Order: sequence, then structure tokens, then C-alpha cells
Amino acid sequence: MKLPDVPDGFDVVAFDFDGTCATKTWPSPRLGDPIPEALEAIRYYNLKKRCQVVIFTARPASHIPRIWEWVHRHNLQYYIYEVSNTKPVAGLYFDDHAVRPSWAM
Repeated sequence: MKLPDVPDGFDVVAFDFDGTCATKTWPSPRLGDPIPEALEAIRYYNLKKRCQVVIFTARPASHIPRIWEWVHRHNLQYYIYEVSNTKPVAGLYFDDHAVRPSWAM
């Protein structure tokens, strides 16, 4: 799998939860199954690129402890710096709703 480089000066890589790290289940409270390519990318950016990996979600704050449980259940706790319901400042974002405008290419 070819993954993009993190821009110089940035050490945070952010992954959306629903539809990117896990199969999309929102607005259901159930959390989806892991997406293997995302787990591979999380490990790559943490271990190989020495980045802080943040999972962000549009879910309410009350879901964050359950996402942390999901992280532990899939043995990702050593690679994830934070789980948040706000989008962090990051050098690279992975999000299933991302659209890159032509003027930014």
C-alpha cells in the first residue's frame, strides 16, 4: 500500500473513525468492524514515521470511551495518541468524506 508523506514540520496524522477506521454505522450507536488498510496505515504512521495518530469522530463525546474500548479490542492502544470529537490540527487527514478541491492540487 502506497501512503502519502507527512509534510515537514507536522507530526500528527488524523483518521476519521466511521467509514475510515471502521465500517460506517453512524448514526447507530454500534461501532463498525475495523478496516484492515486503516489499521495498517495507523501502525505505519506511528511506528515508521514516528507520528502521533489521532482518531477523530463526529459522534458525541459520550461515544469516545466506547471508541477507546474498540481501539483496545483491536490492539491499537499503543499507536493511538488521542480519540477526539473535534478535528485536530494535523499534517495529514484520512477521512471518507474528504474532497480535495482542484485549486489545492
